[in-house]
Amino acid sequence: MTPKMGVYTKADADADIATHAILTTGVHGVGAGAIVGTTLSQTLTNKTLTSPAINGTVTTTGLTLPAFTAGGDISMGANKLKFPDTLIKQQDASTIAFWNAADTAVVDFVVRDIYLISRMITQVNGGAIHAYNADDGYLLLKARDTGVGQVEVARLQGAADPEFRIGNNGNALRGSYGGLLGFFATAPQAKPTGVAVTAAGIHAALVTLGLIAA
Repeated sequence: MTPKMGVYTKADADADIATHAILTTGVHGVGAGAIVGTTLSQTLTNKTLTSPAINGTVTTTGLTLPAFTAGGDISMGANKLKFPDTLIKQQDASTIAFWNAADTAVVDFVVRDIYLISRMITQVNGGAIHAYNADDGYLLLKARDTGVGQVEVARLQGAADPEFRIGNNGNALRGSYGGLLGFFATAPQAKPTGVAVTAAGIHAALVTLGLIAA
């Protein structure tokens, strides 16, 4: 109320009450801030909500969250989990895909180990399995040896003449990129030297392996 010198009349009081009744800021000790109405559409700043219960959809043009712990499931619906240059989305009812940020092409996915419970499938012609891209780089195919553990059964070996070898680091049957097939007992990185993949060459290799008579 406005302080006045002398007599403070009823009219003065009524005027002050009417003015006070319509104020939305600077009243009831809130300082210069606006009164918050429970059903009003307002923008709030510098507010801390402790254990709030939020019902409905949170709409925003940009929301940045610090590190947080989700206490339940996070449902993405038909939306994407998006990073600066890539995104993760549901491809179909049974597939999760990794795409570029423009959502126009799939991107590489790098992990340490992948545990399959069914199959590994390529969806294009010419899909490939690559050994490590370095001189003498190789990729191993392993299986369990009872009582021993996982052991090498076959190898895709980079070399001056790349090869696919069936066997361990000793004797092995090798087929090379240069068209050679034979039985070798050399170091894993050695260039295969053997017979050409012809009827006579294959016959010679099988004889060397002791699988057929000469």
